[in-house]
Amino acid sequence: MVYKTFYKKTVKLLGKHVEFTPHPRSLDGANAPNAIELNRLGFSDVNTALANTIEALENIPAKENPHKDLMREIVGIREEITTMKEELRSEQQQIAEKAAEKSTLALNTQMTLLKRQLATTIQALDMTRACSSAIESNMDTTN
Repeated sequence: MVYKTFYKKTVKLLGKHVEFTPHPRSLDGANAPNAIELNRLGFSDVNTALANTIEALENIPAKENPHKDLMREIVGIREEITTMKEELRSEQQQIAEKAAEKSTLALNTQMTLLKRQLATTIQALDMTRACSSAIESNMDTTN
């Protein structure tokens, strides 16, 4: 009744003018289902469809204690969140371990290369000293 009273009318609400128009796919809207579609859904016409829908909504059985059901759902959601957090922590730990292994491998490779370079440098220095001492022993230093 309220819908039919304000349908396609402009009403002032909270200082603004509001026009009540149906949703395009509603039974009164521009893209409303045709008579064949309504019959397929089990309605003889628009008014029957509206009345049957309202009646069905009014006759939905009430739950005994919706608070308990809501609390069960909340507990279930919390358990899911806890499980997801644990899975994330496990994945993060695995990722960190893999990154540490890669880093350790890279550092070991760099250390090996540095050792080789150092050994080569030390050999070159030793050879230079040996050559310079041989040259110095052959030099005349009597001046």
